Amino acid sequence: MFIENENKFKRIFDSIDLEDEVIILDVDRTIINTTSWYQACVLPDLLISEEQIENFKQINDETFNNPDKDKLKKFRFNTLQMIERKVSRGFINRIENLDEIKKYFVENNYTDSLRFYGAGLYVSYNSVKIYEDAIKFIKFASRYYGNNLKILFLSAGYEPFINGVVDGILKQRSLTGINYFVAGSLLEFIGGEPKEIYHMSQIEKQKVIEYLINKGIKIRFL
Repeated sequence: MFIENENKFKRIFDSIDLEDEVIILDVDRTIINTTSWYQACVLPDLLISEEQIENFKQINDETFNNPDKDKLKKFRFNTLQMIERKVSRGFINRIENLDEIKKYFVENNYTDSLRFYGAGLYVSYNSVKIYEDAIKFIKFASRYYGNNLKILFLSAGYEPFINGVVDGILKQRSLTGINYFVAGSLLEFIGGEPKEIYHMSQIEKQKVIEYLINKGIKIRFL
């Protein structure tokens, strides 16, 4: 049973009714052909300053050339330590064309979840290739299930960031009328420093799905 972290996703679970038709999708390598977080981290000033990019690439290679649980945990911690604590001029310049969010950022304000969202939105428009077959499937499901369709995007990625990625992808393909939710790893921000407080691992994804099934929710595709 998915008990320990139920309250973290209560807003999502409470929005899914027994009559809904639910599709559960991942984002990276399912909707897009890359890892969105990596794409964001190698772009200077989007999340990490230009001076730190090579350090990020180095720890990324060291981690994923021979991955294990401890290395992955350390990688997530070290990457968050590299995130710029304050909104830089470089970040503001980079998102200049994101009219829907650029007005919310002020240079030297602390980094927060909105910056992560903006980074996800940016890479969705500029750094990832969208799988058109995945978009065709979503369009088909929308026609088939109509207003009863709800899509849950489950991701190990940080929730505000993945939210930006998903929003950008669906906006580009004129799919904004679909009811969808994002559940991912959770962060808290203290003085601009992001700290992971919950990791949406594969095991946690399984618990989410088991919880929904136990509630009687109709999962039509996973």
